[in-house]
Amino acid sequence: WDEVAFRYSLADALRDEVLVRWTVIPWDGEGDDDLDSVCLQMIRLHGDGPGMVNAADIGDAEGFAELLRNHGIDADTVHSRRSPDDNAAAIAALEAGDLSCIVHVNMLAEGVDLPWLRWLCLRRPVSARVRFIQEVGRVLRASPGKDRAILMDPHDLFGAFGWNLAEALGEWEDKPHGEPRGPYAQREPSTMRSPTATDEWTAYCRRLLLPLQAAGWASTRSIASCVWRRELPTDKQMRYLQVCRGWRPWAWLPGDHAQLVANLLSHPGQLTRGAVSDLITVSKALSQHRAYPVDADVVDLPGQQVTTGLTRGRAAGNGDPRWYVAGVWLKDQPEIAVVVFHGGRVAGTWTMPRHRADDWTALQVTAIRAGLHLASQQGSEPHVLVTSSTLAAAVANREASPRKRPILDAMRQLDARFRRLDYRVEVIESGDNPASQYAFRTLRRRPEATPPEAM
Repeated sequence: WDEVAFRYSLADALRDEVLVRWTVIPWDGEGDDDLDSVCLQMIRLHGDGPGMVNAADIGDAEGFAELLRNHGIDADTVHSRRSPDDNAAAIAALEAGDLSCIVHVNMLAEGVDLPWLRWLCLRRPVSARVRFIQEVGRVLRASPGKDRAILMDPHDLFGAFGWNLAEALGEWEDKPHGEPRGPYAQREPSTMRSPTATDEWTAYCRRLLLPLQAAGWASTRSIASCVWRRELPTDKQMRYLQVCRGWRPWAWLPGDHAQLVANLLSHPGQLTRGAVSDLITVSKALSQHRAYPVDADVVDLPGQQVTTGLTRGRAAGNGDPRWYVAGVWLKDQPEIAVVVFHGGRVAGTWTMPRHRADDWTALQVTAIRAGLHLASQQGSEPHVLVTSSTLAAAVANREASPRKRPILDAMRQLDARFRRLDYRVEVIESGDNPASQYAFRTLRRRPEATPPEAM
């Protein structure tokens, strides 16, 4: 029993029409960055045929379904507060074409089989890989007249989880785990977060990797966070990428992908850390197996404008227009770090001495000022800044009055330089703020303090 008697590959599943080809559509950062607006636009552009949208809780599901209906999209809900007959009627209406989509709360758990679904919008940022695999796997299942599944991914969950063929075909079904059971199972409401912008090259490298993961040729167990994936690649990554180039892995890719990956390895430009990580994994898998598990048309190529920019030495930047800002300190260190993150990479880093009278909210206002300094040098107004401090955002937006002297002083300095700028400040969880993550990392490396010219 040391040898595998039978292996069912991704190519087999596609050939046997167990699964259909797929297209993953991330958010490119264009337009309004409100989650509902992003999902609405995705559904308008790509929601052809019956589809599903997941929601955090019942109120969230009802609210988004109403938003869809207000914009001319026939939508209904499925959740535990509706009777089983009403839920079944909604599903039947979706299959019959009387509805465009259903907004559900944990409906795609064990026991629900809807292979006729054409698309899925992963609006809820699920935290469990099991739930993610279950939802994606069911939409990928084949059905008469269905040749491709559309997977709308506004949170870059494919970047966070990857996927595996065995799990998508139901390997998890018989295994106990912490998720609710039953077709209409509920769980506690989860926190919704802003969408995650993904530039075209990062999305393309992820598309190349997904079939390798599905075939079991590349691991899905060590996927990094979305924050990590949006940062600049490390020197170690770039050195390893040059090693990969020597293997000539593109020789095993089908169609136009071969020349494109050859160009990508020769002109890595300003690729994100996630793109470089995926490209290294793709190169290793190709060199080991000397083949690619699917045909060329399974993986979509980037647009012509993006590929032309690559050969001219320009890589696609992250399309997220917002400027993420954070100021941090550590208890036992005498420095403060301020970081501004924009376009998928760190735009500015400053360190300065910390004083006993420093105030945390005032520091976040100072970080907002640093972000405005950089934003005012490029791009058009209005500028959108993102902080993890609710009070700092309220003060900067003139929605609250500063009461503490340090906050008042910080606002005076901000107004002295940027009062005439058109800007707004949004709030995001600290764990989702790449500027915050990078600022703490900056202090842990104990850098020497530098003068804050931009402050």
